[in-house]
Amino acid sequence: MTPLAESVAIILGASSWPEYPSFEVHPAFQNSAEYFRTYLIANGLLRQNLLWLFNDETQPGTIIRNMTAFLRERADKSVRNVIFYYVGHGGYREKEYFVALHCTSRNNLELTTLAVKHIARTLYEETPDKRQIVILDACYASGAAKDFIYQNDGDVLGEIDQQIREILTASDIETGTSLFCAAGPKFKAKAPWEAEYTMFS
Repeated sequence: MTPLAESVAIILGASSWPEYPSFEVHPAFQNSAEYFRTYLIANGLLRQNLLWLFNDETQPGTIIRNMTAFLRERADKSVRNVIFYYVGHGGYREKEYFVALHCTSRNNLELTTLAVKHIARTLYEETPDKRQIVILDACYASGAAKDFIYQNDGDVLGEIDQQIREILTASDIETGTSLFCAAGPKFKAKAPWEAEYTMFS
């Protein structure tokens, strides 16, 4: 059995933002999302285990509800891996990293952008016993890293140090999050105009 046969996947993003004209429209966004979907299915992911939210016109709250319902239904005991992939535009609103949706409006960012902390919380709360692979192909993507670090009031540095030691000695990591980012927190991701896909994807 291939690892992807034991996986569920969510693909989110957009190729156009009608209410945010200054966001660059590029065919590489659509091409990258479609190619990633094709890759996953060709390598063993069951079609019913993929939630396609690319260019979805619904609002952020509905996106999160759909993700939650999908994970509750499909991420059963036979699933080991949860793959989340976003391609499009990302940015900051009051120092909070967000990804842009098809519905994102320049005049109403607060209600029409999806703060990554909500994605992180949904993955953590719904699939805490799974391995999570999160791919953010957007500008400033690693600005989202802090939202995937869950801390309590204890010795945070000590706990992280212990977790790293455990991971380095583990032959197979059963749970946790791997975050892949297209750019640093202050840098734009690249999609050369002549390219078929984004550079990162």
